[in-house]
Amino acid sequence: ASCASGVCDTTETPDTCEAAGACGNGTMDVGETCDDGNTVSGDGCSATCFVDNLANTSDCSANGDASCASGVCDTNETPDTCEAAGVCGNGFVDGGETCDDGNTVAGDGCDAACIVE
Repeated sequence: ASCASGVCDTTETPDTCEAAGACGNGTMDVGETCDDGNTVSGDGCSATCFVDNLANTSDCSANGDASCASGVCDTNETPDTCEAAGVCGNGFVDGGETCDDGNTVAGDGCDAACIVE
């Protein structure tokens, strides 16, 4: 209640008011699979607020989907990367998508909204 945004990041010392919906604010927001209060990769939660794999790296190739808290290991990227479920560009065709080629680039057969071109 002391923050206009409603987000008080208690992972910082002292506690800090942070923007709502921002990666690194200490609150898991829509589109994030984690938010540990920072934007450092390799500590279990990546710089873009996706869960790193069990080995605390962004490469989930060794253990596949099971190594990601979201259950999604995008093997279309190098290195293989844990990504949020239900998000266009994660390499899996989720609800509302007609394709998902692991990116959000248009002109390659699957557009930025994961619709077949």
